[in-house]
Parts: sequence; C-alpha cells; structure tokens
Amino acid sequence: MWRLLILASLIPFIIGGVFANIFGLRILLNEQKVSASVREILKKLSCDLGRKDVIITFSGKRGAIHPQKKTLQLPAHYEESQLASHHARAIVNLGLILLHENHSGPIGWRLKMLKLGHTAPLFIILIISFSCLLGKLPLIIGICLLAFSLGLSTVMLWLSMSVEKEAAHLMVSRIEKSRPLPRLTEEEALVSSVQAVPWARLIPGTFLKLVLKD
Repeated sequence: MWRLLILASLIPFIIGGVFANIFGLRILLNEQKVSASVREILKKLSCDLGRKDVIITFSGKRGAIHPQKKTLQLPAHYEESQLASHHARAIVNLGLILLHENHSGPIGWRLKMLKLGHTAPLFIILIISFSCLLGKLPLIIGICLLAFSLGLSTVMLWLSMSVEKEAAHLMVSRIEKSRPLPRLTEEEALVSSVQAVPWARLIPGTFLKLVLKD
C-alpha cells in the first residue's frame, strides 16, 4: 500500500521532470554564453523600459524577489556572468517584478509557489531525519511524505506556470525590440533561454538548484 502511495505521489514530479527537461533544462544546461554580462543586459533592458526605479543588487549566494519594494536581488556570481542561463533567470525575475504592478495577485501566488518548491521538500527531509533518528516515524511513511510534498509542489508549480510564462513573454518582446546584443545568434540563445526558464521551474527549487549546479 505504501509503495503504491509513493508511486502515485511521485507521478506529477516525474511528469514535471520530463517536461522540464525537454523544454527547459535541455536549453539551460547548454552553457551558452553571450558577449555582455548580466549586469549590463539588465541595465539596458531597465533603461529601455524606462524602469530605473527597479533596484537590482548582486550579493550572497541566493537571489530574492521583492516586488512590493521593486527590488531584485541576484546572486553575486551573476553580476559579471555571461552564461545565457544566468541572464534568462535574472530577466524572468525582472519580468515578474514589472508584471506585479498590474497583476499583484497572480504574481504573488507564483512567487509563493516557487518558495514552496524550495522549502517544502527540505522541511519534510528535516522532519524525516529527526523522526527516524528518534525512532518516532517509520522510514516508509517518511518517504511517502517526501514523495507527496514533491508531487504537490510540482502540481502547484504547474498550475502557476502560465504567470511566469507571461513574464518571460514580456521580456522576450522587449529583447527583440531593443536588440541589446550585437549578434543575432546571441539574441536567439538568450531568447530561447528566457522561454525555457518557466519550464525548468516545474522542478521544485531545491532539486532544480542541484540540477543546474547553481
């Protein structure tokens, strides 16, 4: 019975992983590079959009999105990075902040689902670890809980993905209009990476970070 529950709970996670790999990770893991840094591209796009009011900082190892404060915090190693995958995630996050002004409800929901994907599996793993050490919880039940948290996170990420796809579409249209890169091949690599981000984020953030080694 427990094995059946584990398998049923993991089905959304497995399906999400397949789609994330086909439409997202396959592109982001190519390690394509462009001739400008993340800082330079974000500055160009912000100026072109007339949105110098959005504060973009680079610090620490993890990023954060604060749409109410119009603040985008990115990992320090993103600042001078030329990897298209780093550009894409930063650009999509900027798009989420810009869309928040007119669509605060859906954007807020998406950000909560992304946070759920980061925290829920880790929280369950900690509970399982302590409970098993203390002998309070059978291992099979702990694995079932972890499988359920992964399945639930994936379902919620899937349901809210359209919001992030809209943010990606907004930024792609701006990239195509402003032409921030000198070569067409670079622009195509950047656009495909931006479009891949919402699909890649079907994988809960805890595991996505491990897959992208970022």
